[in-house]
Amino acid sequence: MTNFNFKANFTLCAILVASTTLQSCKNSNNTQILTDELIKKEIMKNDSEKDNTELVAKFKEIADCKCTYYPPTSGSEFLRHYNNAIARGKKEGFVPLLIYANDILYTAISSELGLEDENKIDIQTIRSTRKKLIAEASAEEGKKWLQKELKDLKDDSYNEVLGEPVNDQQGMKELSIFSQEKTPPMLIVEVPVKEPWQVIAWFPFGNWNACPEKKELVNVCKYWYEKYGAVPSLITYDTLEMTVSKPVSNNQSLELAEEQYAFCTDIVSQGVGYVNTLADCLRKSTVWYFWWD
Repeated sequence: MTNFNFKANFTLCAILVASTTLQSCKNSNNTQILTDELIKKEIMKNDSEKDNTELVAKFKEIADCKCTYYPPTSGSEFLRHYNNAIARGKKEGFVPLLIYANDILYTAISSELGLEDENKIDIQTIRSTRKKLIAEASAEEGKKWLQKELKDLKDDSYNEVLGEPVNDQQGMKELSIFSQEKTPPMLIVEVPVKEPWQVIAWFPFGNWNACPEKKELVNVCKYWYEKYGAVPSLITYDTLEMTVSKPVSNNQSLELAEEQYAFCTDIVSQGVGYVNTLADCLRKSTVWYFWWD
C-alpha cells in the first residue's frame, strides 16, 4: 500500500452540515479540522493559480471518454453544469463524475489503473484494468470485507466509539463542492458505464494510507449501490462523496454507520466522534462523505 501523507482537501464538517460552516460543526476534534481547513485553502489556492493545461490533458487521456475542464468558479455555477450533465447522462447513457484536477489524485488514479509510469499512458492497460474490475466486482465480497473490517474494530473499547443514540445532527444534503464560494479546478467526466457504481472502477484512487485498494473500493461501491442506490459522485485526492436519492431509514442507519466506520474510520475517529452520531447524520443526509487522513 502506498504511504502518501495526504491532508484533507474538503473539510470534515461537510458530513455534519450541508453548508459546511465550520463554526456549526459538532465535532470532537475541532483543532484538527481547523488545521485541515487552512491546509485545504492553501492547496486549493495553489491549484487555482497554477497552469493546469498539462495535468488536464493527462486526465482527459486516461478518462478515455468526454471530459470537460472547469476552472475555478462559484459553487452555484458549477452546480448548474453538473445538473445539466446529469440530465444529459440519462438521455445519452453516461454517468457524470466530478473530479478535482489535482496532481496527487492523478498519480493515485494512474497507479491503480496499472500504469508503471504516470507520464506514459497505455490506454490498453487502462481499458483492461477497468474491464476486469467491473467484470469481477462482487457486492457480496464488498459486504464481507466490511464485516471483516468491522469485526476487527469491535474490541473492548468499541462501546466508547459507538456512543449513545442522538438526534441533533443536521445531515448533508449537497456535495461539498457546491457550497464553496469558489471551486478548485474541476473536471466533469461523462463515464460511459451501464450502472453508476462502475464509475469508481473507471477512476479507482485508493491503496494509500487507510484508503481501501481498488478491488475493495469497487466491491463496496457495488454493494452500497445495490442496497441503498448510492452513487460515487465526487472524488478528490483524499475524499469520496456518494449521493443517494433519500436518507436511510431509522432501522438502517446504525448498520450503515457501522459499515461506513469500517470503510473509513477517520470520519468517526477524526470526525463526528461516535458511530451513533454518524447514524443520526445518515438519517438526514442524501450525501455520504468519506475522508482518509
